[in-house]
Amino acid sequence: MSETTLYENRWRAGESLATEIVTALEGVTLSVRVCALPRGGIPVAAPIAQRLNCPLDVLAAKKISLPSNPELALGAVTPDGTTVWAQSPYLKRKNQQELDKARENALQGAIELQEQFNPYCASMEHLENTIIIVVDDGIATGMTMITAVTSLREKQPTEIWVAAPVAPPETKVEFLERCDRVLILQTPDPFMNVGRFYKHFPQVSTVEAISYLN
Repeated sequence: MSETTLYENRWRAGESLATEIVTALEGVTLSVRVCALPRGGIPVAAPIAQRLNCPLDVLAAKKISLPSNPELALGAVTPDGTTVWAQSPYLKRKNQQELDKARENALQGAIELQEQFNPYCASMEHLENTIIIVVDDGIATGMTMITAVTSLREKQPTEIWVAAPVAPPETKVEFLERCDRVLILQTPDPFMNVGRFYKHFPQVSTVEAISYLN
């Protein structure tokens, strides 16, 4: 942990990430759009979109979990129904009806969350000749990010990039198989959780998140 920089807050982390992204985009002539995973990814993505002078979109992805173990990510789902399940032997021990119910609950949560932000975002259509940069405040299990990337791939952008201030060391390799570029500022080991790499890491309210979109 001594070799890891603590970010002051999500906005400052986004500013650092923006500098890295600007460098990566040198010589690129394609259009660029930034897509945040709500809610925590929005304060990180906002300074990036501001620096790039490009649209800031939002795509909700909800973790699928069971009431008996809400912290365990069995998968994730986006509002359009795109679902990615974890590669876990735990899933094989659960009956399909229980998993279907968990997915339905997560899907409804994703739809409701997305509807809160839709009035403040442009429609993510016509993404040809476009790079989509998907941003979160950090990546832990990666399930929501993987599912968001899978959903966005259906819209056929030219490239999908994943960007986050911090993630486990193995994440970069895993995401390089799913997207075109991965920009992660720090990959500490041990990782533990995203919040420990920020000095200030409060929950982001819907009102605060919308203020960045305005």
